[in-house]
Amino acid sequence: GVAVAVILFGVRTILGELVPAFQGIAAKVVPGAVPALDAPIVFPYAQNAVLVGFISSFVGGLIGLVVLSTWLNPAFGAALILPGLVPHFFTGGAAGVFGNATGGRRGAVLGAFTNGVIITLLPAFLINALGDLSGENTTFGDADFGWFGLLIGNAPAGVWGIVVIVAVAAVIFGAAVVVQKKLVDGRWDASPGRSAGSWVGEGGCADAAAGSASGSASGAASGTGDAVPAGTASGASYPRIAPPKGAPVPPPPPTD
Repeated sequence: GVAVAVILFGVRTILGELVPAFQGIAAKVVPGAVPALDAPIVFPYAQNAVLVGFISSFVGGLIGLVVLSTWLNPAFGAALILPGLVPHFFTGGAAGVFGNATGGRRGAVLGAFTNGVIITLLPAFLINALGDLSGENTTFGDADFGWFGLLIGNAPAGVWGIVVIVAVAAVIFGAAVVVQKKLVDGRWDASPGRSAGSWVGEGGCADAAAGSASGSASGAASGTGDAVPAGTASGASYPRIAPPKGAPVPPPPPTD
């Protein structure tokens, strides 16, 4: 509990003081730059969803460990990856927040569970690429590092390996440009099946993640404890995980 409180205090400090302090530099050096912040930046917007995401991700890690020990290790010699509390808390908690915003309680549980399985299985095979770089049997427990490391680590040696790495980097860079244009210019909705404006609205995606968008979402942000409907998705409506009673209203998200 103390650790979570410290993390949330640090997040509020970043949002309230550090990000505005760098806006002047960004405006002169990199006009139009948007701050890139780590996963815990979304924790204050759905505190209970963070805990649900962490627990679901950890359960996914345990199930992934069972799959490794009963099948992948005997069949392919994959390493056994014990679920680590740090990656499951940070990435699982963030998955819970975004899953809650886009798919309610079901989205928070399933999204974080999937994250837990991924960050358990991918490092088991990434160890073949990283094991000789530092200490023996070195690996890394993040999903993005896992799939990218497997892609680059299995590239052919020599000139063709360089060609593959450059090609992969170009594809990722191009995809990032397209997604960024959709997010910034077109106000891309990450979950179009829900009600319009419930994700990217006047206050941006962070407000929706908190359940603090205008209208019916304001009650959840003020800590009333009422679940906020996540909107219609495939003909069904899933209520969101309500924030804890008395939770402070999260700080406004950073703007351009």
